[in-house]
Amino acid sequence: MSQGIWPILCLFLLSFFSADSAFADTAQGRVWLAAQARGNGAYSTADDLATAFQTTAEAVRTLTIFEASSPPAQNPGLAFLERENFANTEYLARRIIARSEAGQDAATLSGELLAHSNPDGGFGDLGDHASSVRDTAWALIALVNQGGSASPEAQAAIGFLLNRQDPQGGWSEGSNSLSVELTALALRALWHSRQATGVETSIAQARSFLLAARGANGAWDEDFVTALALLAVLPT
Repeated sequence: MSQGIWPILCLFLLSFFSADSAFADTAQGRVWLAAQARGNGAYSTADDLATAFQTTAEAVRTLTIFEASSPPAQNPGLAFLERENFANTEYLARRIIARSEAGQDAATLSGELLAHSNPDGGFGDLGDHASSVRDTAWALIALVNQGGSASPEAQAAIGFLLNRQDPQGGWSEGSNSLSVELTALALRALWHSRQATGVETSIAQARSFLLAARGANGAWDEDFVTALALLAVLPT
């Protein structure tokens, strides 16, 4: 994740507030964001820490949500995403989400994504990689986006995430410290499956962990981490 995504996340967060000034800022933000597309369709700058694919995927989703492209399929960022040849789990999931929300078929991509699943219910970065929290969270977001949380693959991914959650409510990869960013991603993945057994409790614990991780100023370590955490703790 990059600071280059921070303005996009800010625009998304503004949608939760109903004050006239927030609506005005959101409208201005949509216009600004739509104008940032480069000639190749990417929404990125040379200063971004994230890849052009990641920033473009976030921009496309935000513009689609706010109906800044009419119809969404005309958004130049969609074509940029489709030209991406690297097919790890996060990238596949982002393309599935972009296609689905633009009203396009994503069945073939979903089949590719399922090839990254493992017997433990999780997903790895690629088909021959061990399961990780990050990849499983991205896969679950895409699976739920496609057909809800009732599929065996989605249920298995939910179980994997619940089993990997620390008693303190957060998530980490392996022996690393609990991560606010990773916990926010896992929480967002589980939110739309909150009716599944054990998920409501998991969500409550994750929220408590995130809120306890705030600094004295009420924010998290970096701006983009604060945006990710807020997106996770606010119901959407």
